[in-house]
Amino acid sequence: MVAEELLVNALAECFTWDELRMLVSFQFGEALENITKNDRGLRVVAFDLVKWSSRRGKRRELFDAAAKANPVVELVRLSDALKSDAFDGRYIACNNCGAKFFAS
Repeated sequence: MVAEELLVNALAECFTWDELRMLVSFQFGEALENITKNDRGLRVVAFDLVKWSSRRGKRRELFDAAAKANPVVELVRLSDALKSDAFDGRYIACNNCGAKFFAS
């Protein structure tokens, strides 16, 4: 699924292990160590986290929490003209690297 891949990319680019650990603890009351392992690389950690949230129907909650938790990440609403069936017009924009990651 494209949205999951883009969210994985956003989390891996814009968060550290410790930031993700805190996000998961505060938002979901779960230890990141129960979802994935620290020695797997940040991209794999982000992948495991997104898959975990998707299985629980909480991918949107993860997306919103990521946008709120990281000061270099902002949630942006695109104009109606840019919306499509695949995306609802929201994306994560990383102010550090300029990358934009859409989420559905």
